[in-house]
Amino acid sequence: MYNGYADVDDLHVYVYCGNTPELRLQELVADVKITIQPENEKSCCIKKFLSLKDNKFESIAMSADFGDFDEMVYNYAIDGKCTIEADITIIKEVGDARAKLRDFGEETRDVSDVVINVQNEKFHVSKMFLAAQSSHFKLLFKNSNDSEIALDGIIPEDFQNFLELLYGEPALTEDSVEGILQIAARFDVSTVIRKGEDFLLQKSEFSPEKKLQMSLKYNLENLKSKCLSEVKSVADIRSVLPKDIKEMDHSVMAELLEKSLGLQKT
Repeated sequence: MYNGYADVDDLHVYVYCGNTPELRLQELVADVKITIQPENEKSCCIKKFLSLKDNKFESIAMSADFGDFDEMVYNYAIDGKCTIEADITIIKEVGDARAKLRDFGEETRDVSDVVINVQNEKFHVSKMFLAAQSSHFKLLFKNSNDSEIALDGIIPEDFQNFLELLYGEPALTEDSVEGILQIAARFDVSTVIRKGEDFLLQKSEFSPEKKLQMSLKYNLENLKSKCLSEVKSVADIRSVLPKDIKEMDHSVMAELLEKSLGLQKT
């Protein structure tokens, strides 16, 4: 993570080695390139090599290379404007994967009555609880008295995240939401689908194109409506178009075409 801060004498870029919901970051090694781009002029840049430890940050003071704040304004700003960019190339990350929010292993055998086997990883769960959430699971358990049931076409990590969310844990992240929705859609678990849609509506920083794509793939009508309601310019239309236009839903394409025609009239 990086951030910028200006005081009366200098401009600083801060690089921070912190944690995410998916990873407890212990070490970060990176190259940092800071570029000053005056309007319509050649850019000037500096490069720094950083090695940071857990929960530490480093401040890069730009005065050493570009002069103090007043000098930078004098030398690089044109009509009071210039662009400063910080590009970070990660060389190495060292950290632990996110700890499980809830355990479905052997320790929970006494409160479960069935084992779901996903690529040889076993999840001990309650038939009654899963059946109450999904008619698919209800039918699956009704037609089988086996103490262990295998599910194909699922990634164990995604199933872990799905179960955590189903059991009330805050398992939704940018990295987990699509895997969770794939399983929820397959087994028609409406509570999980709704939580996934709420996450995409309120917290996700996915691109407009990605959100619209997911709304169509998982039939998320509220997300779809929001994505289309935010299309108010030609640039907005371009931002939601997939690389291959043929992949877009015909009804959505028709709505975007109608918006485009309306914009041309204004």
